Amino acid sequence: MTLQDKVAIITGSTAGIGGEIATIFSENGASVVVTSRTIEGAQNKLADIKKNGGDGLAISCNLESSSDMLALVESAMDTYGRLDILVNNAVSHQTLPSSPIQDLSYEKLAAGINTNLTNILALTSKAYPYLKIDGGNVINIGSAVINQHILGIPLYTIIKGAMSQMTKVLAYEWAPDVKVNQINPGFTRTAAPKEVGIPDAEVGAFFESFRQFHPLDRVGDPQDIASAAYYLVSDQAAWITGMEMNVDGGYSINGRSL
Repeated sequence: MTLQDKVAIITGSTAGIGGEIATIFSENGASVVVTSRTIEGAQNKLADIKKNGGDGLAISCNLESSSDMLALVESAMDTYGRLDILVNNAVSHQTLPSSPIQDLSYEKLAAGINTNLTNILALTSKAYPYLKIDGGNVINIGSAVINQHILGIPLYTIIKGAMSQMTKVLAYEWAPDVKVNQINPGFTRTAAPKEVGIPDAEVGAFFESFRQFHPLDRVGDPQDIASAAYYLVSDQAAWITGMEMNVDGGYSINGRSL
């Protein structure tokens, strides 16, 4: 399951799920393009990777900027001359308000969709000519809420649902040259609650409140998702494409008592 000599772009990869994916890919031989809104964040993560014997490239990238997104591919090609893996992990919580859909202005709807779907699709399309050279992989990080919606995040759920269809369409359109799969995490311990304004003192209780929705009796850790991503880009998953893997502790099949 080595990724030796592979080059991987992982958006939003300084911490949380993206950070763990960058770590496990690097530990198994890949050169990783680490991205963050700030160059300092990307450089700090890259320093940790290099400290452990890995290799990579740190790039400042704002998901809300289409030019930043497209420049990622050019940077990887300029540095390494190849691209084997793209992980679409980044999400802009600032552009995904929790308001009911009917209360959102056209401008806010457009901002959420353009940032979290259009820009990701544009990046993926830009990467395609290089990914197909040696049989590359795309991993989209979706969400288990597309299988069991939870009130309060309608625009986020709609966009992740659209990503699910994007995964299936591109998997078919790009086969057999590029495999495209999606991971739908359950509630996972990341910095997302802080990003939407939940006070530090309440974060623990926030995650604990969601434990009950997972039959395996815990919320996820970023390593749970990273291990699945590593499998999907390895040769062990050579005959898998267009799949949605629910890495969610059973959230998607959780029933209700009568």
